[in-house]
Amino acid sequence: MAGAFGGLLATGLARIPRWGTESTPIHTWRNIFFFEGLITIFVGLSAPWIMPSKPNTSTRLTERERYIAAERLRIEHKADPNENVTKHHIKMAIFNINNYVCAGIFFCINITVQGLSVFIPSILNDLGWTATKAQLYSVPVYVSASAIAILIAFISDKTRLRGAYLAGFTFLGITGFSLLRWNTNENIRYMAVYFCAVGAFPGGPACLSWGLNNSAGPAVRAVTSAWIVTLGTAGGIVATWAYLVKDGPEYPIGHSINLGAQCVVLGLALFGIGYCVWENRVRARGGRDHRLQGLSEQEKTDLGHHHPEFRYMP
Repeated sequence: MAGAFGGLLATGLARIPRWGTESTPIHTWRNIFFFEGLITIFVGLSAPWIMPSKPNTSTRLTERERYIAAERLRIEHKADPNENVTKHHIKMAIFNINNYVCAGIFFCINITVQGLSVFIPSILNDLGWTATKAQLYSVPVYVSASAIAILIAFISDKTRLRGAYLAGFTFLGITGFSLLRWNTNENIRYMAVYFCAVGAFPGGPACLSWGLNNSAGPAVRAVTSAWIVTLGTAGGIVATWAYLVKDGPEYPIGHSINLGAQCVVLGLALFGIGYCVWENRVRARGGRDHRLQGLSEQEKTDLGHHHPEFRYMP
């Protein structure tokens, strides 16, 4: 949805009359950077006060709701909802193979998501539309991708599957970038942009959720989310250099890079599914029960996702 509103906002901001000093006038694209950057800074600075650090400190929940949220964490993940991050939790997050699968997926998805977010107007503009029209035509692309992302998040929660949807939607992305790479028909290329967005955008929240689902305990999950995001957002660096002006209007290099990234996402998702299914079968046979020998109740709780009763979400 940010992309959809961003397109509309960019259209309006670009039309603000020239202002600023004579040496540094602010107009057109500079207005977009100035005002959107200002809003981002304001929201970021207010986040520590708006977002609760723990479920039992949320001011938006009633006392009963805070209790239920804390109990759900304790029962489902065998962890203390009030635990603080320690070296033990950092080690558990960093040495969890699932996190690297998800980070790799997030890296590749970010190449596509960040690339499309910046260059969709340029791609559409090269189809023969004006800059303003290209911005407006990018809005339904983002709205469609957002609606599908929310729907898939809901369905994956209900079915308790993450990797299957990640793998499945890569076929849309692969199809879309293949069409952009080798087809020259304007209408088909615009349709391909939809395929690319719908195929890639649901993957961001899905792979991050997948990593969190396969980590037990609030402290480990906190490190997990930071670790996956830190490694994964580096994909934006690749995205910056994927679509260069000299390659337009076909952008063969950019489309090829994203096509390859979608193929890597498919491979990693299938590997992640296979690992989770295999490990769950080993635990079901009692192959990890030896981890409980000689441990106190607190030490058993500290095992987190290494606990024999914990099951990974494929």
